[in-house]
Amino acid sequence: MLRPGGQFHVADWGEGENRALRARGLMVRVFDGFLTTADNLKGLLPGLMRSAGFEDVEQTAHYPTAFGSLRLFRARKREAGEAAKLGV
Repeated sequence: MLRPGGQFHVADWGEGENRALRARGLMVRVFDGFLTTADNLKGLLPGLMRSAGFEDVEQTAHYPTAFGSLRLFRARKREAGEAAKLGV
């Protein structure tokens, strides 16, 4: 369980910035499934993290790889007082 104020880090595949990276990312989609990777490629992960109660969500790094674009994200779990104010 993540304590209030703790950091949450995620590495996930994202949409490629160019044709070559998009083509490489197709391999991940074929093996992992087009439906299961659709939200990632649409860039929805930061919003999903926010809706799960995290804040200060940011992409911290991006790496072009042989399998497409790998993106790293960081978020912070709301403090207990902040969550109570928001009804979370």
